[in-house]
Amino acid sequence: MASQWRGTFSRDGAYFAYSTGGSRISEKEVLFAAKTEDAGDPAKHVKIGEDISRWQISLNSKRVYYYKQYNYNTEGEPAGTLTMADFPSGANDTTLGGRVGAYVLLNDGTANDTGLAIFQNVSAGKGTLKIMGDPSQPQSLVTVASNIACLLYTSDAADE
Repeated sequence: MASQWRGTFSRDGAYFAYSTGGSRISEKEVLFAAKTEDAGDPAKHVKIGEDISRWQISLNSKRVYYYKQYNYNTEGEPAGTLTMADFPSGANDTTLGGRVGAYVLLNDGTANDTGLAIFQNVSAGKGTLKIMGDPSQPQSLVTVASNIACLLYTSDAADE
């Protein structure tokens, strides 16, 4: 069974975001956000959107990244449409890529987002690794390697 919920605070602590899903994959997740001080008052929660899976708030707390139409595939072909929107409003949603099986937010060791690593076109557990240096320009994808089995990321900045 796929996990269809998540909850976290924005890195700056100003917001709490959470998603709810159903007991079946066909029941899509809905993403909400609330100011931390309003987390206990459901009337003050903002609905960011529906059919949002595997989401993550950017390090600078200005964007949220997520999948639309994610398939929760367990047979080596996970895929969804990677999307970015303003956080916490959900406005200005922008498609970053289709058939994305995994993504990692890249950073410089501080609160600065420096792009995305995307594992795309996954089939039989193998896919293409691409880097997007500027998510505001999705066409800037650069292919790093094809037909690889996994995406691992480590930041050298953490060792300094």
